[in-house]
Amino acid sequence: MIPRLEHRIKLLLRTAALFFLVACIVAPVQAGPNIRILSVDAGAEFPTVLLRVAVSNGGRDAVANLSDENIQVYEDGFRVNYVSVKPSAENAAAARFVLAIDSSRSISAKDLERVKRAALGLIDASSPADSFAVVRFNDEVNIACPLTTARERLDRCVGEAKGHGSRTQLYTAVYDSIGLLGRDGAGPKAVIVFTDGRDEGSSLESGDVVALAKENAVPVHVVAVRPGRASRRLERIARLTGGSFVRCCAEEDIRALYGTLKTGGSNRYDVRFRSMAPADGKARSVEVRLRYDSLRDRDARELTYRRGIVGVELPTLPQVLLVVLILFIIVLLIGCVLILLRRGSLAIRRAAMDPAGFASGGRPPFIADEFEAALRRDEEAKLHRDRLVTPQDPEYIYAKAWLVQKDGPEVGKKFPMYWEEITIGRDEENAIVIRDDAVSLRHARIREMKGAYYLFDLASDNGTFLNGRKLLRPRPLYDWDEFRLGRTLFIFRGSRIS
Repeated sequence: MIPRLEHRIKLLLRTAALFFLVACIVAPVQAGPNIRILSVDAGAEFPTVLLRVAVSNGGRDAVANLSDENIQVYEDGFRVNYVSVKPSAENAAAARFVLAIDSSRSISAKDLERVKRAALGLIDASSPADSFAVVRFNDEVNIACPLTTARERLDRCVGEAKGHGSRTQLYTAVYDSIGLLGRDGAGPKAVIVFTDGRDEGSSLESGDVVALAKENAVPVHVVAVRPGRASRRLERIARLTGGSFVRCCAEEDIRALYGTLKTGGSNRYDVRFRSMAPADGKARSVEVRLRYDSLRDRDARELTYRRGIVGVELPTLPQVLLVVLILFIIVLLIGCVLILLRRGSLAIRRAAMDPAGFASGGRPPFIADEFEAALRRDEEAKLHRDRLVTPQDPEYIYAKAWLVQKDGPEVGKKFPMYWEEITIGRDEENAIVIRDDAVSLRHARIREMKGAYYLFDLASDNGTFLNGRKLLRPRPLYDWDEFRLGRTLFIFRGSRIS
């Protein structure tokens, strides 16, 4: 009995060792280059379809000089024979970077000088067309320089960094830095954080930073000052967002970091193929596969090739008949309204021309001039009451805006509004997350339109109340307006354009 048990234990140990060996061999393959479909154009030159893809190399140097032998296209599971692969023109576009510098007391004066030299070296190694922004953070997050190509101004912004403050709002600074770059714009973009990894006082967490970075396709690169246990989370953020993690502050590491930044860790390619599927409006599965040395990866999208020569679907006969019927009913209703209006106008004219009608018919005489004056006054009152506030109103336009939580789970917390549209609710995907059970998952939305901010209710369970009144349709927000979501009360603040 015992020999059998020993034999089983040995067999189990050999199997575990075999699995470990296979994992060691396969791990580099899975962690290597990857391919991602960025956009699809299936209408301009159909049946030729354009796929814009990005190819990265696991955070290392970008994969360059790929051809149709390295990238294959499959349509509905069948390989496409005619494929053209060319580097995208976006690879040569100017880059945009944000340098986030930790200037808290946890960074010694000696280390801060090393950080400033590294940041200046990164700027000096860049192309003159590349733009940088400088963000300094400690107790507060300070945008020292917005995005600019002026090297003298950037050198001054970096050189003026001085250590002070008792706390470090690290995650808030990285979150705001990603917001500066935004989702739009061609060319590489990235956030470079110089820090020791400590976070004290941020209202955000690492998951919030990773979610926003992925949403805006912004990699976060970390230059660690005396890395330790506190910098492990930053190393994870860098890995999840496609960035890199380097130690401060060897000159060759900074130069290598700029090379990674300039390519964004990936190269972009235009992949064109000739579709064999008809333009029938049905969903098609298109997959691109990367074959580079011994490494493999793939990405897929569902496309719809629309009917018609110009990409417009022709309506069916029942749809045409329905549209004709609706138009006929509309014309009939308009005709009835015009007839009623004409009869009413004739009755008013007769009453105005026959004041004696009051004595015979029991109705008061109606003078035409007084009637027209009453109509004019009514229209003026209606225009005044329903005046459309336009973005040209000086009391309505704001250079920047923010929200302050007046009552709720985080009283006094400030929420700057950097984006054109933000959502508020309990769900973690919202721009402003409220820990209030009376608030819906997606409760409300604030949209900026030409300098004006409008409040929308997203069909919430308990409703949204603006200045004590329930919001039934979108309303503009003015400075010091208060609106309530559940048990949470916000104050809208905005600085006007001077």
